[in-house]
Amino acid sequence: MRHDFYYRNGDIELRPMTYEDSQKYRLLRNQEQNRVCFFYQGLLSAEEQRSWYEKYEKDDTDIMFAFYYKNVFAGGNAIYHIDREKGCAEYGRLLVDKINFPEKGLGSAITYGASEIACKDLGLSMLYSEIYESNLPSMYAHLKVGFHEVETRMLNDHQKIYYLENTFEQIRKDI
Repeated sequence: MRHDFYYRNGDIELRPMTYEDSQKYRLLRNQEQNRVCFFYQGLLSAEEQRSWYEKYEKDDTDIMFAFYYKNVFAGGNAIYHIDREKGCAEYGRLLVDKINFPEKGLGSAITYGASEIACKDLGLSMLYSEIYESNLPSMYAHLKVGFHEVETRMLNDHQKIYYLENTFEQIRKDI
């Protein structure tokens, strides 16, 4: 959905994702090393991304962020499946351009930023995520900012998925 949530901490900034940002995100997501971390691992065309973005703008349960590092596009993340009645949402689509921005801790920093927005601005009480066992950078980013493992399950292709939750205890301490 169109939104005006921002997060900034030093050189790290989360901005509302524009259409142009979404196309940059698509190109980054289509890279082999990144695509394998997503549940849908196919290549996305510019037209598919345009169609997705048009639907995204109308979906009030989906918030995408463009991640800028030192004012340069460096990835993105999202809070989606927002359920205001239950006070929870899913966090994911975490993507950092590690080729151009190899600095450690960027994934954790933007995961913290999105979690802070979910807690403070959206008034949610919990975020949850599902992460492939092989996606260690995402797992580390989540655990570092207060997510904890709740359960694991196996997919039909025998890949292990971790289900994590964040009830914002770390963020509330930082306030």
